[in-house]
Amino acid sequence: MLVHKLSQLVPSSEVTINNFCPGFSAYTALGREVPKGAPRILMGIMQAVLGRTAEQGAWTYIDAAAIKGEESHGSFVFGWDMFPFHPLMYTKEGEEVMERLWSETLADQEAFGVREALEAIERL
Repeated sequence: MLVHKLSQLVPSSEVTINNFCPGFSAYTALGREVPKGAPRILMGIMQAVLGRTAEQGAWTYIDAAAIKGEESHGSFVFGWDMFPFHPLMYTKEGEEVMERLWSETLADQEAFGVREALEAIERL
């Protein structure tokens, strides 16, 4: 919700803001807490079959940040495609939750000058 709200405040001509997921990455420490035995074996199989390499995961960052461009501004990028956010975010209730979350976050970050930085961007 914060990314969606931020994308509404910052013009895509200044910077592209989107939310993305690199997907299930294999051979990372993702499974370090999985118990030994069958669960760990299952995790290893899942990583081998479904997992992306670190390089593939890194390319999703590049894709979302530099390749997609302005058309991805304010969207969710996963697997090199753009998707809408959860339907709740497009309802009146979702807007209310997003505004409350935004206000609370700005208040929480007051000491760091986030509000002033956003106001400076809005003046551009």
